[in-house]
Amino acid sequence: ERRGRFVYRPWLRFPVARVNLMAGPSSDYHRGEMEITEQTATYHLIMGLTKWGSLALSAFLVWVVLLFCTPTGFMGSTIAGLVLLVLGIVFLREKPAADH
Repeated sequence: ERRGRFVYRPWLRFPVARVNLMAGPSSDYHRGEMEITEQTATYHLIMGLTKWGSLALSAFLVWVVLLFCTPTGFMGSTIAGLVLLVLGIVFLREKPAADH
């Protein structure tokens, strides 16, 4: 029995998409021939946001946990959060490429 774009097979218990055998290639991509600068820039943007966002979130969580869950107090938790933030910036920043 046909229902819209799917073929219902009662023994499979879920609809199966029909395959159009007359369709041509689904992509115009040719390996190594297309310009990918925008994809590369987007990848680097997402990696940077993930890296620095994770650092900011971890420093904030250390500050909150030390402030509310231990007797460290405001100054102690602020110092610990800032130390984590500074160490993260030092270790996560971009290093210059090695010349070979």
